[in-house]
Amino acid sequence: MSSVVNPALAVFRRIDASVTAASFAGIVSFVMVLNAAFYESVTASHVLVTVVPLLMLHVLICPRVHFPVEAKFYAAFFVYGCLSTLWAPDLLLAMNSLEPMLNFLLLLILFSSLVSEYPPRAVIVGALIGFAAGGLAFTAGTGFPFAVPPGFSYNGVAVMYLYGVFLAVMLGAISSYQLLPLLLALLAMLHVAATTSIKTNFGVLLGAGVAALFHLRDFGALIRRHAALLAMLVAGLAYWVISNPSIIERLKYGMLRMSVGIQVLQAREDVDGYVGFGERIEWARDAWNQFLQNPLFGEGVEAFRFSHGITSHSTVVDLAYNMGAVGIVLFYAVFVALLWRTRAPALRQHRPLRAVVIATVVCYLFVSLSGTFFYNTFVAASLGICVALLRRAVMGAEDRNAA
Repeated sequence: MSSVVNPALAVFRRIDASVTAASFAGIVSFVMVLNAAFYESVTASHVLVTVVPLLMLHVLICPRVHFPVEAKFYAAFFVYGCLSTLWAPDLLLAMNSLEPMLNFLLLLILFSSLVSEYPPRAVIVGALIGFAAGGLAFTAGTGFPFAVPPGFSYNGVAVMYLYGVFLAVMLGAISSYQLLPLLLALLAMLHVAATTSIKTNFGVLLGAGVAALFHLRDFGALIRRHAALLAMLVAGLAYWVISNPSIIERLKYGMLRMSVGIQVLQAREDVDGYVGFGERIEWARDAWNQFLQNPLFGEGVEAFRFSHGITSHSTVVDLAYNMGAVGIVLFYAVFVALLWRTRAPALRQHRPLRAVVIATVVCYLFVSLSGTFFYNTFVAASLGICVALLRRAVMGAEDRNAA
């Protein structure tokens, strides 16, 4: 009798663990999407009061919290940010960065812990469900992508949908089934394109291109193996797009903006259709001049916003001005540490996972050049998932070799 009961209990525990993991990931992803989509109503404080109880519940259920080296680097970055308030020009303004930075750290730890201790597919599926629910709420409230709401934050929304692309692609990388993840990735990517965010669309192309170069043979084999499936999915999505004129207009506008972005990069100056390049160059010059005066420590958190009335829209520029070389090194060390993990010989058996991680890091690094990414919640969740999956893959390979 016990031989029957014990396997039944094991299955129940696995189901229970999967439901717990999916619920936690779904809830926090839903709130993250609402924060990005309705940032005036759902603030960083709402994210914080969601993450903290979930992290505490995780500790009660599974008393193991993973604090990888990436989280240690970011924790040092956060502590340094707090210390820099001692010389920051405005303490109240500094909270615009410090609270989201705390969210970043906690989300990195939470997702790393969930993927490490629970079934990874359950975590990612739960996060996808939460993302989809938030995306549907955004569409219901604003009409996007069928309409563009007033004051549309196309860069912020693009990164939100980029999170959906990441989750879908990562699910496909660690699963034996490909149809649904591929469909979800293409659908999310259409929304990214519809935002017309130049840097995010370029970032996706660059990340995918680098990953394909690293794994050119695997990439070609994947395309050949799923050629018929890809053709059917593309045909279905094309029919859906063609039947919605508003989406066609958004995609056309997105392509126009990308072509303008190429012209800006070639000319290195403002062109018709984009007049922000010169202003950003001026911000970069101001930050460089200030950096030369105080290269190590910077002027304190949110000093650039205090001086210019706005962020520089660049992680590198903001960190150089506000937190100096110390801040730049500590933040980008998170990405360096993650890339270093992909060098493990054991990951040769997990090439799709390695390719997705490399693509994610390259994409985020590129977008960070013209976006404030050092407290973005979606970056934190993505990095936490990548760290834990790589760690599990390496540990699994070591266990098999030991056996």
